[in-house]
Amino acid sequence: FFYKRATILEPSNQYLWEQLLNKDYELGKSNELVEDAEAALEVFPDHPSFIYFSGLGHYQTKNYKMAVQRFEKYLKHASGLDVRNESLVLSHLGDCYHYLTLYEKSDANFKKAIERDPNNALALNNYAYFLALRKERLEEAMLLVNRALALSPNNPSYLDTKGWILYQQQKYAEAKEIIEQAYQYSPSPDIAEHLGDIYFQLGDAAKALSFWKIAKERGGNSESLNRKISTGKL
Repeated sequence: FFYKRATILEPSNQYLWEQLLNKDYELGKSNELVEDAEAALEVFPDHPSFIYFSGLGHYQTKNYKMAVQRFEKYLKHASGLDVRNESLVLSHLGDCYHYLTLYEKSDANFKKAIERDPNNALALNNYAYFLALRKERLEEAMLLVNRALALSPNNPSYLDTKGWILYQQQKYAEAKEIIEQAYQYSPSPDIAEHLGDIYFQLGDAAKALSFWKIAKERGGNSESLNRKISTGKL
């Protein structure tokens, strides 16, 4: 509140804008991050940090077209960008292009991100997961997620990705083992839903429905999840 008031009183103070945007991000206030970053850019149109925060805000609020514009602009204006940060932004672009269903551009940005920083576990995982969702190049996806898991062995998201690749390969028993590990670390709605799908494929419709309901209780609200709960089927 006080940082925001301060930027109104002293809009040319770059430090105040930086602190405000950092607080928006730390507090998970995505809408405020968009609003404040755009206000900062009115005063400092080419400031790399403000461009980046704007991109993050638009990404978090699922305005992927604007997020792409901001991240692309950030890469052009950020001088002396270190390899890790450049890789991170490229992986953000990979995410955005996936959600825009521009898969060639998504793949290209993930490949660049991994070339810049081979230890970018997030890029390795997300690229693998999106390939699994598309049911494409599953062997390559498995190599990618195994690299991510080598960097972060107990990460539940990465375990879930590996399990989902196995699921797409119809290796349901192996998928169950891996995703149960992920569920122990993080019983998130997405992981619970995946477990439900696996149990259904293994012939246990009752247990599948119980996990789909758990996913719903924990915040899952996709059309496909609601359909599975109402029909008891995939």
